[in-house]
Amino acid sequence: MNAFQIATVRPPTENFSLAINTHSYCPWGKCAFCPGHLFEEELQFKRRTLEEVINDINNARDLNHELLNEGPVNQASMFKVISKYQNLNECVLHLAYWHLYTNATTAFLGGANPLLYKKEFLTGVLSYLKATFPSIKRITSYGRTRTASKKKNAYFKALHEEGLDRIHVGLESGSDKVLEFINKGVTSEQHILGGSNIKQGGISLCSYVMPGLGGKKWSEEHALETARVINELEPDFVRLRTLEIFPKTPLHQKLWSGEFEELKEEEVVKEERLLVENIECETTITSDSAANLLTDIWGDLPRDKNKILRVIDNYLDLDSKQKIEFSLKRRGEAFSSQYGGLSSDIIEKIEKLKEFSSNNDDYYAEMAHLIRFIRAKLIP
Repeated sequence: MNAFQIATVRPPTENFSLAINTHSYCPWGKCAFCPGHLFEEELQFKRRTLEEVINDINNARDLNHELLNEGPVNQASMFKVISKYQNLNECVLHLAYWHLYTNATTAFLGGANPLLYKKEFLTGVLSYLKATFPSIKRITSYGRTRTASKKKNAYFKALHEEGLDRIHVGLESGSDKVLEFINKGVTSEQHILGGSNIKQGGISLCSYVMPGLGGKKWSEEHALETARVINELEPDFVRLRTLEIFPKTPLHQKLWSGEFEELKEEEVVKEERLLVENIECETTITSDSAANLLTDIWGDLPRDKNKILRVIDNYLDLDSKQKIEFSLKRRGEAFSSQYGGLSSDIIEKIEKLKEFSSNNDDYYAEMAHLIRFIRAKLIP
């Protein structure tokens, strides 16, 4: 019994999907905000052959048979298989969660940009995956709009016919100035062309937007130009992923040099308001990242626009101290959700915070430091 390579980086909607890797890491790998710059050499971009991917699907199939042979998938059957194949612990858990949370109906083709492959490679993977696991009803992947802009509609139609239902793309921004500054390697026009090619091929499009990415200099342009691109593109979904600046990334260096000025949380929310206010196309917007402050920004636009704007305005109407308290509560909940509770170092800082009086300005300064401390530990 052999292991299969699990795609660990995937959208939250695919957390429990069967995630088969098509390649390792990102073929671009130059975005200024990306912590991938810190990865070790062995985790850098590497193509996989069709044979390697097919072998992984076969290994997943064989291990899945072992799991199902133990009866209904539950904790007991998981531990029975793990006890037999202790070196496959991660793969067994992955398959078990796939059954428990999706009823073995969803799959994800891993890698930052499987669209770099020729049609024959991906259709081969898709057809074999569906033939091997007939229970699969939905298959999704990531994709880069620059790559998609160079593909013909027939390419995406072929992928859709073989079972690819949705492609998640990192739009990040619709501003060419912001895209150039962060070294995204794509223009707003390529965003529109690439996304349009995907949709015209019959594949659902999910676009990720990064509030705060324009900093103070381009905040308004970032929001308005991103809304413009979304209106032209009409993606099926818009997902918000608030900017987090990771240490030692190029953007972190720009922050310390003064080339980039980070927005405060309240300013990010105002930017989100401007974005939502200017989206006119029909799309579904969601704020489901741990990096986001307001997780109640969700709904169908334009129908739910007023509801979403009220959520934003309710936060903006809070006074400065209430905003800090709101943020700490939200970040603490996000951390507990990800890690099953607060860590000892966070609890220690909360206890230290209790030493200050709420009437003391230092109390809110310490609270702000604690919020930043927790944010740095969250997985966006």
